Amino acid sequence: MDKEKLISTLGLAYRANKITIGYDQIVKELKKKNISCVFSDLSDDSDSARQIKNKCDYYNVPLYNVLTSEELSKICSKHNVKTISLHDNGFHELVKKYID
Repeated sequence: MDKEKLISTLGLAYRANKITIGYDQIVKELKKKNISCVFSDLSDDSDSARQIKNKCDYYNVPLYNVLTSEELSKICSKHNVKTISLHDNGFHELVKKYID
């Protein structure tokens, strides 16, 4: 996995407004089926992390647990970001190359 390229690509997607941040917004977008994939830091055993995992399973959206909260925060230039979603298929295909 090329983590630096992954972070760089997700940062580009953020600047292109193709990323949603936060549990509530991601759940709304999941229900609308506008999300290509979700990146979440599942290291903590919180209720919201479990619910995001269950929602992704239910709506058949890929959930990647490859980035830490610090790395997710770096992508968005915000503090304490635990979950982001990507809603562009082109960026999703590019990101899959870096994860595999």
